[in-house]
Amino acid sequence: MPKLTNPPPRAVDHFNGGKGHVILETIAGPDILKDRCRLYMKRTLETGCSIGFHPHRGDEEIYYILSGRGLYTNTEGTWDVGPGDAVFCPNGDSHSLENRAAEDLVTMGLVIYDADSPVISKKEGTPMLEKLPPKIIEHPNGGKGRIILQPIAGPEILKDKCRLYVKCTLAKGCSMGVHQHKGDGEIYYILSGRGLYTDNDNTYEVGAGDTTFCKNGDRHGLENTGDEDLVFMGLIIYD
Repeated sequence: MPKLTNPPPRAVDHFNGGKGHVILETIAGPDILKDRCRLYMKRTLETGCSIGFHPHRGDEEIYYILSGRGLYTNTEGTWDVGPGDAVFCPNGDSHSLENRAAEDLVTMGLVIYDADSPVISKKEGTPMLEKLPPKIIEHPNGGKGRIILQPIAGPEILKDKCRLYVKCTLAKGCSMGVHQHKGDGEIYYILSGRGLYTDNDNTYEVGAGDTTFCKNGDRHGLENTGDEDLVFMGLIIYD
């Protein structure tokens, strides 16, 4: 089945020694991530809650802020972060995230295995990754209309583990054409909207909170069949 059956979201008290609790939603498990990534999750921090200060050894993590505002801390200092920001904790560093605002702070967390310390593309003196310009692709993979891709991290971060990590937007009536994956697989995680997902010769309705996976050698596509934008995360993992 292309639609993954993940465990329900769970609240974890004092996550990594932090304040309050963090709501964790698993996007994909080790059967999908294999030896490329250690975890891929959506995390929700309510007001006053935090992910405690913790080290990364043998891996590194990208936080991508979906909504809300927070304080990100590493060994060098503390920074304000908000929607669209991506921050990076390299192998050997430590970090934390706290919500001091009135609304929930929602972030994607991707932990990538690593044996080296990379050259980091980030704003000078900060852990924040450079905001890359969005890409507009007409008729993506032969699909209808266009797709807007917001890159989150480049190849110097993803290296030989992942080929692409993006936030994608399909307007009403637009689609990502059916295409085959060779040498990699792709995870779609639906953030908002509704659509029709194609897996080889089958189709499935998808909506917010659904995760799909196209494995190496298979074909997939996605069409926005709703009245609002279909927004989803796309992560391509080398196989």
